[in-house]
Amino acid sequence: MKLEALKSILAEHGIAPVTIQSIIDKSSVLFAQHSDVTENAGEALESLLTAHEGFETLPFLMPETMISIDDAEDHSARIGDYDDLGELGQGGMGSVRLVRDRKMNRRLAMKIIHPNLLNHRTAASRFLEEAQICAQLQHPNIVPVHDLGTLPDGRLYFTMKEIRGRSLANVIQRVHAAVKDGRFYPTSDGWTFRRLIDVFHQVCQAVGYAHSKGVLHRDLKPENIMVGEFGEVLVVDWGIAKVVGAVDRAAEAGEFDFVTSSRLVSQATKMGQVAGTPAYMAPEQARGEINKLNVQTDVYALGAILYEILSGQAPYKGPSLVDVIEQVISGPPPSVSTPSQLQGEQALLSFDEMSDELDLQVPKALINACEVAMSRLQSGRYKSADELADIIRIWLEGAKKRDEALAIVRETEQLAEQSSLLKEESEALLKKASEGLKQLPAWVGEDLKGQYWATEYQGLSKQRESQRIDLDIEHRLQSALSHKADLEEGHEALVLRYLKAHQEAEDARAHALMDQNEIRLRHHALSLQGANPLRHRVLHYLKGIGAVSLKCNVEGVDVFLEEFEPHHRRLVPKRIAYLGNQDLETHPLEMGSYRLVLKKAGHHDVIYPVHIGRGEHWDGRDEHGIQRAVAIPKLGELLPSECFVPGGWFWCGGDSLALRSYSRRRVWLDDFVISRFQITHGDFLQFLNSLLADGRQDEALKWVPREIPGFAGELGAMLYGRDENNRFVLAVDADGDKWEEDWPVFFIDYNSAEAYCRWKSKQSGLLYRLPSELEWEKSARGVDGRFFVWGDGFDPSYCNMTESHEGQRLPAVVDSCPIDESVYGVRGCAGNVMDWTNSPFRIDWNETTHHTNRVTRGGSWSGSSGVCRVSYRRSNIPSRVNDGTGFRLLRTPFPDQAN
Repeated sequence: MKLEALKSILAEHGIAPVTIQSIIDKSSVLFAQHSDVTENAGEALESLLTAHEGFETLPFLMPETMISIDDAEDHSARIGDYDDLGELGQGGMGSVRLVRDRKMNRRLAMKIIHPNLLNHRTAASRFLEEAQICAQLQHPNIVPVHDLGTLPDGRLYFTMKEIRGRSLANVIQRVHAAVKDGRFYPTSDGWTFRRLIDVFHQVCQAVGYAHSKGVLHRDLKPENIMVGEFGEVLVVDWGIAKVVGAVDRAAEAGEFDFVTSSRLVSQATKMGQVAGTPAYMAPEQARGEINKLNVQTDVYALGAILYEILSGQAPYKGPSLVDVIEQVISGPPPSVSTPSQLQGEQALLSFDEMSDELDLQVPKALINACEVAMSRLQSGRYKSADELADIIRIWLEGAKKRDEALAIVRETEQLAEQSSLLKEESEALLKKASEGLKQLPAWVGEDLKGQYWATEYQGLSKQRESQRIDLDIEHRLQSALSHKADLEEGHEALVLRYLKAHQEAEDARAHALMDQNEIRLRHHALSLQGANPLRHRVLHYLKGIGAVSLKCNVEGVDVFLEEFEPHHRRLVPKRIAYLGNQDLETHPLEMGSYRLVLKKAGHHDVIYPVHIGRGEHWDGRDEHGIQRAVAIPKLGELLPSECFVPGGWFWCGGDSLALRSYSRRRVWLDDFVISRFQITHGDFLQFLNSLLADGRQDEALKWVPREIPGFAGELGAMLYGRDENNRFVLAVDADGDKWEEDWPVFFIDYNSAEAYCRWKSKQSGLLYRLPSELEWEKSARGVDGRFFVWGDGFDPSYCNMTESHEGQRLPAVVDSCPIDESVYGVRGCAGNVMDWTNSPFRIDWNETTHHTNRVTRGGSWSGSSGVCRVSYRRSNIPSRVNDGTGFRLLRTPFPDQAN
């Protein structure tokens, strides 16, 4: 091997000549593989540097110049009483060499002051002060100093422990390089995020110890924290440390002002007395306010180190040291959550403006600790490094509990696989047994059935074992949460179990089980972190988040959203939002009952109720899949006495407490207009007297309200009287009660109601008819399947029924009972009198028999609460009359705007 060639190669890579011989002693084997070293110098050196694992950083040196030497010895050079094993690197105040203590036969690091600083009293004083400070700080996480002296040439030196390992900066880079999918994973050499935090905790303890001795470090950064080969953690480079209360001679003399970085050993500044590394400086340190430096200045630097651990980057970056200092003075660093995404102007964001959405799953407690430690104001920081250390210790203890709990969760994953396999085997065995037994006649004996019974027994045994394991899994998961209540993985596992159970109970309509599993499901879902997608999915499932789409037949319609809320046993609309004046396209809504109020100048307001089932999209599409536009009537197209019911789906039937209720079904109906009130005695008198005026007295006498006849085929006595002009008028009845014109008309049969519709249509020019029973139910009920007009609860005071009055029971004026009003504004559907409909009676949806009887709907002033339910149906003979049945009108809307 040619020594000169080797020296040339190493010199090209910045390795000082004094260390070459030591490297040669250990690398001869490597270079022996390259006998043509002169011709292949680059290849040889690359092999050397790649294979030699000892090339790691050591204290007091910049990364580019730090080299760790193994046990090689070079006795050709001496430094005082020590063997010189080569230079390790250069620092701001001197060089550091690897030496051997001949007396104790041990390797040490020796720091020697630069010869040109010997005549600087402040520099020499600082050098001695560093040695004395380190010697007096006897802590396992601070490098011990062994000796202090003067070399024959007058240079000052001190020796300290040699560290074999790497800087914390190097470890941070390796840990963040192993991040995948937003999660921290162990590095190839076993470093983890938690281990990084443990190192940081030891650093905080060491700094807290130094503070207790009255010493400030003033240059804390990841490069000044060394991690040894055997896990040692050492805070190094106390070169600009300051004893609290002592005179800072360098600052006082103005002779030793410098800043350091990983790239530059020293550089003068123009910012006053500034010493340290800009990216990790507290604002007061960057401003050169020497008199304001205290323990909280070091606390800030610790926060900056934690910042780099959490984010993988230093708090500040810049093209020059002065630029970085200016950034530190100007404002806080980018968010620790997403520093790589914040540059330039965004770097001035305050911690309060930081996003809670993290790229990495970084614990919030550590982010909070970093924020407090790096507060712009000293008073906002932790009062001591020990206080920060306690915060980190608490988190580490929780992390340990988390690991223990996580181990339990991992066990349940294996058990879940066993349970799933047992379920599959059980289902297969039970199916085999069932099919086999079906093939055998019931009368055959156990000699033929026995084999299938045995198979069935095996299946049931595996089923019980699977159920036992499932119960064991649940108990283990609860046990894991007792170890660590906020264990994400434990809550996730339970969420998945309860979600499945809730879905099965809902499919089976097992409401008690649904409620139990919903409580458990919600509890564990809310225990997940806010950013956890499973939490969002489950809460979305429980809320039943759906959507509404809306299209109107005119533009510029203002859309107001109202939600029905429970209030005193009824549902009351509460306005919650203005949704704009455009059509809605998949606007999200939680599971529940709503109504949209549609307003446009020159048009009538339209009430459009919406019911969102679990995950349902209410899009206004009819049974053919066509989205139907909601008609917005022009002013004048509706009478004050009319209510518009826009087309769409509604829930019909489904009330087990309502006599003859249809089974629950969703039904589509087109637009219609229905009378707000029932036809009154005053309305019907006008009809009869109109017939008289037209000379149609026979018809009038046919349709006039009459008592129930005593014999079939007879006409009962008229209930209206006649005045001196022979016109029909209200009279006192047999009980002595005077009827009022604003009462709903009753004692009306079906044919009389139909006759009134024909007369009203001819008189108005509009096509009136009796409503179908489904039209009546929708106009009374809305779309959400409620049991009563006003909601699901009941109180007699809400309508006119048998228990509504203390005294005599009588019909009421049609505009009384304001609570007995539907979502569309239709009054009197729960009480007062029932309404004729034009629908033939049938028992349920599938019945095809046509009855001559007609359906009457609604409650009665003399009826019970069961009759007040909107799904209640009654079958009536068309010719039958009674004091509890009347009618209301319906017409089709504005033909030019029909869908």
